[in-house]
Amino acid sequence: MDDYRPNWIDFSKVFMIYLVVLGHYTTTMELPFKPTGLYHIMKIITLFHMPFFFIVSGYLYKKISVMKTIEKGWVQLLKPYVIMCTISCLVMVAISVFLHHFSIDNCINLFIGIITSSDGLHGAWNWSSPLWFCYSLFLIKIVVSLFQNTENKIIKWILGGVLVIGSILVLYLGECMPFHFDSSLIGLTFFLIGYFCKNLISKLIKLPVLKKFVLIVLLLFLLVISASINLDFYNKGDLSINANRYGPYPLSFIISGVSGSLMIILIMTFVHINNNCLRSMILRISNGTIVVLGFHWAIYKLFFWWISSYSIIIAICVALLNLSICYILILLSSKYCKAILGNRSLT
Repeated sequence: MDDYRPNWIDFSKVFMIYLVVLGHYTTTMELPFKPTGLYHIMKIITLFHMPFFFIVSGYLYKKISVMKTIEKGWVQLLKPYVIMCTISCLVMVAISVFLHHFSIDNCINLFIGIITSSDGLHGAWNWSSPLWFCYSLFLIKIVVSLFQNTENKIIKWILGGVLVIGSILVLYLGECMPFHFDSSLIGLTFFLIGYFCKNLISKLIKLPVLKKFVLIVLLLFLLVISASINLDFYNKGDLSINANRYGPYPLSFIISGVSGSLMIILIMTFVHINNNCLRSMILRISNGTIVVLGFHWAIYKLFFWWISSYSIIIAICVALLNLSICYILILLSSKYCKAILGNRSLT
């Protein structure tokens, strides 16, 4: 990995978290479905924006003990998840009181939603629901750590077999388990691709410019083909790990996730920024992506609720404004509440 910071990981993380914000534009703005260019773009974005983060998490993963995994996962993933979901729920309750829509049942469902990551026991989603990724990544890291730290080969084979069979069932059955166990199995698939292909990815990053460019074109072609056979551009409904929708050809979803993610990674290896201020900004957003995940939905709801445009340009601009507000929240979190950042340093 290049020691230069920010590097390709930071550039790709910032670009992809922006795509997450942009990809949620139509959902949070509650735009009625129309088969327009805007919706076409959103559908394609959802094919690889979250797979990318699982792949990079696998790429960066290092073996540690199970207890250390749980301790580290609590600090870096679950604690920020709980804090930001609680903040979002309190804001939602305050708004419901202001609008005279308050009910105890809704408060209980929001609380259950935090515990279940809005997946089971009638738990309601909240404005930090995109943090389901942290919830799932915590489960994934525990499973991987258990597997790596188990010396009994028979148990390893059994555990591996269960995970493989479970992943295949989820791909073809869709949502079939509570507490995001199903989403986590598919996230685990991408995580393991990043983990086991770590050396391959590193070699591809170091390819000569011409070979790298040819590979990017091939990956784009693969993404377009897999998207065209698996996406329905004329009906509502995106493909999504969170919602466990993988299309009529689930294997194409895996191909799209890998090809799209790898394409972005290779493109970002060409990016070099000399401006120190901009480099610092990119590094802070890269290290604070968890804050963007946790608050961008609330920002849409609180500040941009009045927008109802199908313009791609407007969607891009609003998403940029949203990310800018998230950047301010990252800086404030770093200064006043580092627990939201998972105690991560921004530099």
